[in-house]
Amino acid sequence: MQGNGSDLQGRISELEAQVQRLQDLVQQQAAELRHGEKSRQALEKLATQRQHRIDELEARLQPYEPVLPAAGEAGGEAAGPEAQRYSLADEERRQRPQKRRPKSRGGRKTLAEKIEQTQRRVAVYPAGTRPEECRFVRTRVAWRLEAGQAVFIAYDLYAPRAGGPAATVPALGQDGEYGIEWAIILAYLMYLAGLSLDKARAVIRFFTGLSLGKSQADALLNRLTKDWEAAFEEICKLLACALVVHVDESGWKVGQQGRSVWVFLSEQLCVLLFGQPKDLDTLLSLLDPETFEGTVVSDDSALYRNRFRQAQKCWAHLLRKAIRLTLLYPAEARYREFLDALLGIYRDAKRAAADKRLKEPGRRKKVLELASRVWTLCGAYYAVAVPEAASATERAFINLNHELLRLATANELFVFVLNPAVPATNNAGERAFRFVAGERATGRTSKTARGAHRRSVLGSVLTSLSMQWEHFTLATLLEYVLKALGSGARLFAAGLPTFSPPSPPSPSSPARASPQPARA
Repeated sequence: MQGNGSDLQGRISELEAQVQRLQDLVQQQAAELRHGEKSRQALEKLATQRQHRIDELEARLQPYEPVLPAAGEAGGEAAGPEAQRYSLADEERRQRPQKRRPKSRGGRKTLAEKIEQTQRRVAVYPAGTRPEECRFVRTRVAWRLEAGQAVFIAYDLYAPRAGGPAATVPALGQDGEYGIEWAIILAYLMYLAGLSLDKARAVIRFFTGLSLGKSQADALLNRLTKDWEAAFEEICKLLACALVVHVDESGWKVGQQGRSVWVFLSEQLCVLLFGQPKDLDTLLSLLDPETFEGTVVSDDSALYRNRFRQAQKCWAHLLRKAIRLTLLYPAEARYREFLDALLGIYRDAKRAAADKRLKEPGRRKKVLELASRVWTLCGAYYAVAVPEAASATERAFINLNHELLRLATANELFVFVLNPAVPATNNAGERAFRFVAGERATGRTSKTARGAHRRSVLGSVLTSLSMQWEHFTLATLLEYVLKALGSGARLFAAGLPTFSPPSPPSPSSPARASPQPARA
């Protein structure tokens, strides 16, 4: 009986294990069914999305079906021109390397062809040699300006038979087919007369008959910039030794970047910096407060405050602010009375500055009296802080009083009374680049930093040279430049130019033509 009981117990355990395995199998199959249901739903959702995308693309394609006719059953009909432009064959044809077209016969001319087109030939021998002692070296052709007309000349250059360098034509430089006069004319028309490159070329063509291409004109200006780079640096050094320097700045673009144009003007020199940032580094790069001992005339911008040992603030800027308030609000008696009193102080200061009887002690006493009048005038309208409820006009009026008091305390209002050589306004600095506003308004600013630098160099050198002589003409300038080239000197190597150009001929006496030099 015990044996039968143990067998029965074992059978029961085996049946329970089978039941457990069946339950696990049922749960596994139920889980798989649930996962399959989710997959089926995901596939149905994906199919629905793709069908929507197909319907959308068919709707977008429908307007083009008349342009792209369907192909026929037997190989299809020929597609129209619109279809051919977007066909696979057309794309493969565009991918093929293109054959080079043969060069036109109107390419660069040889030297022999250019010599045949010249109007005359000139033999150039080294200085101090005779023709029979020289040997021919080579021929150079160049366009020159003679009697106001363009002339194409062939220069035959010779060298000593015994050895030595060949003769050169200083006005031509080492390469190029245009004399330096063309570059100077271009620079003058563009950077002093304010013409564009195209208009400058048109003026040259109209008056001289020379047709300059844009690339040729650009190359001439770049070469002149390189030649005058040292002169520009010398002008910057000489400016730092001036007794009075006017400083001003205005907006200027380089490409799409907002920059500034600066002017530094003394009695005999002018430095123009185009495309520079409006910051303290640009100011101090030319006027170092530790070494500059002159007077800076400027407006009351924060850049110039407390920078130099002696400064004269522009009275024109101060008076304009008071005049503006009076014109905008003529019924306001305070503004009118303030302007009248300020104008009275300025006129008395101008009279004192022009009074040659006053010596230094008398001028100092006069400055103290004028400063006291400013303190009295502004003290009547002084406010420690601008009230929050004040209007914009009232704020401007109070700020003007604060500005005048600050400048009077800093001794920056009446420097021109102590030193009559110092002007009371910065009008000279503003006039120095008045043309900038017109060029900026017409969009003729610098496209690149290189172009801005070229404008700075050529504009500064030409403007500085024009300030040296009463009669600044092309003949005067060329004579001075060629003299410097012939002697190997730089334009401003030994300070300001000491060259004395001849006076222009009177209208009653005809000018004599200068002979053509035959020796270099």
